[in-house]
Amino acid sequence: MNMKHFTLAALTAFSLAACTSTGSSTTGNSTAQQMPAQVAAQLCAPLEIAIAGLQADTSLGASMLATLSGIAPQVQGVCAAASQATSADVATLENLAFNVVLPIAQERNPQLAADLLAVKIVLTAIEQVQAAQAGSKAPAVAPIAGTAQ
Repeated sequence: MNMKHFTLAALTAFSLAACTSTGSSTTGNSTAQQMPAQVAAQLCAPLEIAIAGLQADTSLGASMLATLSGIAPQVQGVCAAASQATSADVATLENLAFNVVLPIAQERNPQLAADLLAVKIVLTAIEQVQAAQAGSKAPAVAPIAGTAQ
């Protein structure tokens, strides 16, 4: 990961970490209620960039282009209304980012894949912090491929 992408990942991490703070809200809404919109706002930019970057790849196969073209409107719809995103919207974005776009990026554009993986790491960390704050057990994290358990 080059310095530009590391900086982007670090800024994303800090801004998402700020979402988990327990500060008071001026509107009376709890942080937990605001969290999906904040996560969606942070996930949208890298996801939309990855989709656009992959669609611009002239060597991408027809089936991959069709897959990306099929999910692009759904991503754009959620991202256009990111301030109103629900937990279900965030789950949809995460599913599309990490189960659809990431495998294509890993095959065709390692830099885009690295950027999406950085976002995934940050989101996982935030989920664990939130789980700890809620007093529940954090979800188990699968070991990184090729590492000892």
